[in-house]
Amino acid sequence: MGLAAACGLPRTAEAEEPFDSLPPAVPRNARRNGLVMIHHPAPASLASRARIVSTAEPGEPLEVAGQVFAPNGSTPVPGLTVYAYNTDAQGYYGENRTAYPPRLYGWMKTDAAGRFELPTIHPRPYPGMQVPPHVHFSF
Repeated sequence: MGLAAACGLPRTAEAEEPFDSLPPAVPRNARRNGLVMIHHPAPASLASRARIVSTAEPGEPLEVAGQVFAPNGSTPVPGLTVYAYNTDAQGYYGENRTAYPPRLYGWMKTDAAGRFELPTIHPRPYPGMQVPPHVHFSF
């Protein structure tokens, strides 16, 4: 399933790369709709585990593990593409304290039981803001 179909948007073309099927207005508004935060194209080969930080990355290690279920809440979803990103140890996404694109990001594909793993660091809050630290996921 392409990104457009997953988001409930009309498809403009059948394509291997999910971003190719998005309506033209979506990429044009990438900063407003969050698409600017997604590195693309997606890698051709994905595993269920994606380390998004090197061992030299400052910050406290964090291991995020998840399992995706169908809307019925009990059927695991295998083979689903997962994209994740978070801020660094100082609360920034991009290089040199920029807002985007994120520097700490990764692509995964759920395993046969719908599971994925994301070794990263504990994100820090945005500087000067009251937003709690968090990890972003797109499926």
